[in-house]
Amino acid sequence: PAPRAPSLQALADEAQRLWRAGDRSGAQSALMEIVRRGGRTPRVELAYADLFTLARQQGETRKRKRLYQGYLRRFPKGRLAEDARAGLCRTSGAAKQAACWQGYLERYSSGDYRAEAKAAQ
Repeated sequence: PAPRAPSLQALADEAQRLWRAGDRSGAQSALMEIVRRGGRTPRVELAYADLFTLARQQGETRKRKRLYQGYLRRFPKGRLAEDARAGLCRTSGAAKQAACWQGYLERYSSGDYRAEAKAAQ
């Protein structure tokens, strides 16, 4: 018989262990496996939060943008949706930033990033 795939919790534990050991790439791989297998579970939302942080630490703007987009497709009203929308605006090109922040303000008129959104217009 084929070996059983590790549980999502085991993957999360492994990701944290690797991250603490300085293996960001290994941590990212384990977190992406959670995203691939976990559906729309709270564990996947937590994995996305860690992936956002890893990509920011590594200065990977394109990767961050793809992660924000993926999160918002899967969790359009998730607990990280406002943060992901703001992140998406920050990683948009200069030509698209004002429109992105306008959309943010329409959705989150009293949101945590409203001052940044207003300043960008």
